[in-house]
Amino acid sequence: MTVIHKKIFGTGVLAIALVAALFVSSGTAQALYRYVGSDFRGTGEVTQVGSSSFELTTSGSTWPFTMVVDGSTNFGGGYGSLTDVAVGDEVRVAAERTNGDFNVRNVRKIAEPDAYGNGGCDAFVLRTGVFERPVGTFFYVIKDGLGVKVNYSNDTRVVGGRMADVLPSTEVVVSGEDCRSTSTLTADTIRIINNEALAACQEFGRNAIVVRNYSVLLANDAASAQTALLRANVPAGRYNVYGVSYDNHADAPWDKEIHEQWRAKGYNASGTEVISTGATNDLPNGINFNTTRISQNVNIAQAVANVRLVHAVTPGTEGYQSIYPVCVAFVPTARDDRDANGQVLGDHNDGGKGSGKREDHDRNRSSR
Repeated sequence: MTVIHKKIFGTGVLAIALVAALFVSSGTAQALYRYVGSDFRGTGEVTQVGSSSFELTTSGSTWPFTMVVDGSTNFGGGYGSLTDVAVGDEVRVAAERTNGDFNVRNVRKIAEPDAYGNGGCDAFVLRTGVFERPVGTFFYVIKDGLGVKVNYSNDTRVVGGRMADVLPSTEVVVSGEDCRSTSTLTADTIRIINNEALAACQEFGRNAIVVRNYSVLLANDAASAQTALLRANVPAGRYNVYGVSYDNHADAPWDKEIHEQWRAKGYNASGTEVISTGATNDLPNGINFNTTRISQNVNIAQAVANVRLVHAVTPGTEGYQSIYPVCVAFVPTARDDRDANGQVLGDHNDGGKGSGKREDHDRNRSSR
């Protein structure tokens, strides 16, 4: 099977572009962190103190940041050394990151954290982050390899599409309220900047039945290794079935998992399984997306009411093997070679169309 690599930017160029695009602002500049290059400048709460480092959390951070101190670290605000830093302290930090942790240049205790913490909410703007996944009433945006948790509601406005269009990997600008007293960010507006995942799911033509998914699959346990039931409404008939996969490999060069794969299971209205596809190809290192034909000319004898996307790895046997099944597409075999404009579908490289038929080509591509 032919595999085409669509490499728009190398990992190094992408990292530089993302870092250059990053700018997080807040009304008081105290509630959010700000990166300049690989630097950290901002405030947060100390959650743990060790012999040579401390852990720091900020508004919206999905995990604590490790802040390493050494003989070059400057202490202020009443601090003389790391032994003066205590859990619960509100601190202002300037640090640089080279290998995942931050090396602290300056750390200063905020004198009146109670007054600051109860000071209401400020405006924030998070520019051009990568939407990762919604979970209940919040979602994650990835910036420079770090996760930011943002709340949203029915009042959140989406510019450039609908909330249903904001799939994993969508590049967005998020603005809203930053409430340091509760350590929460709440989105007023999500502006879609680039949506390669949605484009990939719209490439199968007007006769395709495409089922979108928003959750990640993890192979570490059975509960995380499958999605909830997703509404499908696929009539009985013969289909070629395709799966589009995503993971943010460009920002995670250390991610070397080799079985980031999944399959689709379809169920009739009574809940009986009527189709189980083959597995997608593994998502290669350095590649963010791929498209795999997971069933060819399969006869679906009964209408599929719902589908469930399931990790191809037996749970608990190979670690996490995290993968986002962005969508599964059921394409009637008689119409499989035409796009929405009636043009012959072909292999793609940098957005171009070739003369080959889609079912002869699985495709890989990196994100921009």
